[in-house]
Amino acid sequence: LRARLSQDAAEPTSAPPAIGYLLWVIARVHYGFLLIYAKIHRVIQVAHCVYSLHDINRSSWKICWIAMSDIACRIEEFQSLVHPLVGLSVSLPWKGYGSAIFFELGELVSLQSPRDHYNQGEGSIAIEWDWRVETGAKVLYGSSNSRPRIVSGIAGLRGSMIESISLVGQVPELVVRFSNGHCLRSMAMVTGDPEWSVKIPDGGWVYAKGGRLLIGLGVSGLTEEEKADFALAERIAGRWGTPVPEPKGGPCAKCTFFVRLDGYGYLHEYGACVAEAGPFDGRIVKVNSGCPLFNDAAPA
Repeated sequence: LRARLSQDAAEPTSAPPAIGYLLWVIARVHYGFLLIYAKIHRVIQVAHCVYSLHDINRSSWKICWIAMSDIACRIEEFQSLVHPLVGLSVSLPWKGYGSAIFFELGELVSLQSPRDHYNQGEGSIAIEWDWRVETGAKVLYGSSNSRPRIVSGIAGLRGSMIESISLVGQVPELVVRFSNGHCLRSMAMVTGDPEWSVKIPDGGWVYAKGGRLLIGLGVSGLTEEEKADFALAERIAGRWGTPVPEPKGGPCAKCTFFVRLDGYGYLHEYGACVAEAGPFDGRIVKVNSGCPLFNDAAPA
């Protein structure tokens, strides 16, 4: 019996190798299907990108076929890339999270989703860190100003046209000149790369990284933190509403007793009333709230 068992153990069987080979074939087929799916998915993405472009040209094809990566271009190519934006008007300036500001240029498209906050233009200019707006030898406002000051400042650029877009310095910073004489300059003040990006009409975004210019599919949307902040602001605004006692003398936004909140999202439409003996003294009011003690803030 002991000899028989030793003989059986020494004789190879064909079943285990066959099963192993079959499993290997199944794994390879499954891997092949995954590769095919990935290729088809990529083709669909590229096709969607192509059909969403306004003008199919060599650069747009170049951008589409790198759907998941960015390409480098020479600094000298910047002017030709952004030239289509010169002459477009600022259709929608808006304040983003933190010190970020955005300018939608040219014709605006309708919102693609109920959760979208702002319309997009034919082109866009975005600066996400430090910047300033100047005229002549004077700084008008910048990223260190309060949110209300920034919001009102960039709102003054609505309707003005883009006169020029250029880069300056070995660390390429963006300079945008408007038809009203104002000049926007980006200026990163933290370790890393410049935090500006320009969307050109064929759908790509131009930005600087590591001393080079790159063209990609654009800046990402709101971060999870930003989405949470906007959602919180929306809930707060829904709770606060629009307090308005009658008779209403005028909107709080134009009253000298109105002090804006330095908030985000819906909160920048709110402020505090400091009218002594007024019905809202020390309380939160909205820009279109009002009370009988309205005092016009506009200069005579």
